[in-house]
Amino acid sequence: MIPTAERPHPHPHPYRDGSVDLIRALLVLYVIAYLHLGGYVAGGERHVHWSTPALTNVVLGTFTFLSGYVLGRWKGRTGARGLGRFYQRRLLRIYPLYLLALAMFVVLWLTDYRTAIKAVFAVSMFWPQPPMTLWFVTMIIVCYLLAPALIIPTRRRSLFAALILWLSILLFTFAVHAVDPRMLTQFAAFAGGIACRRFDLRGLAQQRLLTLATFFALSMAPAIAALRWPLAGALAAIPSVVLGPLFLLVLTDRHFAALGRHRIIVFLSYISFAAYLFHRVVFELVKRLLWPTSNGAQLTVLLLVGLPAVIALSALVQTGYDKLLSSDTEKRA
Repeated sequence: MIPTAERPHPHPHPYRDGSVDLIRALLVLYVIAYLHLGGYVAGGERHVHWSTPALTNVVLGTFTFLSGYVLGRWKGRTGARGLGRFYQRRLLRIYPLYLLALAMFVVLWLTDYRTAIKAVFAVSMFWPQPPMTLWFVTMIIVCYLLAPALIIPTRRRSLFAALILWLSILLFTFAVHAVDPRMLTQFAAFAGGIACRRFDLRGLAQQRLLTLATFFALSMAPAIAALRWPLAGALAAIPSVVLGPLFLLVLTDRHFAALGRHRIIVFLSYISFAAYLFHRVVFELVKRLLWPTSNGAQLTVLLLVGLPAVIALSALVQTGYDKLLSSDTEKRA
């Protein structure tokens, strides 16, 4: 997974949102165990096809949507102190681990130091190119910084604020500097998640699953057709990254929510952020130290050594960091 405002406990509880945890767990497996893992085998493109980029947009948009959805329930104070606590809690959850991952990317030559410096200050989406993979965290940090403008006002005013902010990003790309087009797509997903929570669209859509599925399927057509043009493709993908996550939420609520409370699913959801941050580090080390020549052997090594190592490292990093945060909070108290 990818960063969210709250970190699930590694053991299942009745109050956990089983649908959210299940979606996070399955989609992070798509990114790590299929999309990126497959990129290390042979030419790196045998596992993808013409519609994969559009599907991946929906997958990443779902992570962003869920981040917004979780934030949409925030009821904290809106003064300077309340905003300070908001930023402290959200950014502290993701920023230190993000910096650690960036440092590892530089050490392993997965990105250059100039790109990493821009990413440290979360400006690389507005001053491309961002680092591969970690661009998503850079983007979500920007969304977090803008989030109060979407969750503090009334519901209608928050929609207006979302539109103004999105148009400002679009204007920036024409008037100042070309923005990474994914920022336009993902901000729309983030704002959509907040709106879903504030307007209870998840509940309203429960009886309209077929209609929602139809509109989502239709939204994929322009998303696929416009892929060859970066900016047009980013704009065309917006309906699919808003409707897709809502459809997945409602579908999971109807049929699979109980599965989301299974210990394995909750565990995968819990480590998903760390797994996203560090999986390329692990795969790259495996490639440099244990790489066979045949395609089948490469896939076997990644599945039997690389993927378990990602899970183990992610669990170690996430639990260790959570303990560090908890002890620091206790000391301050």
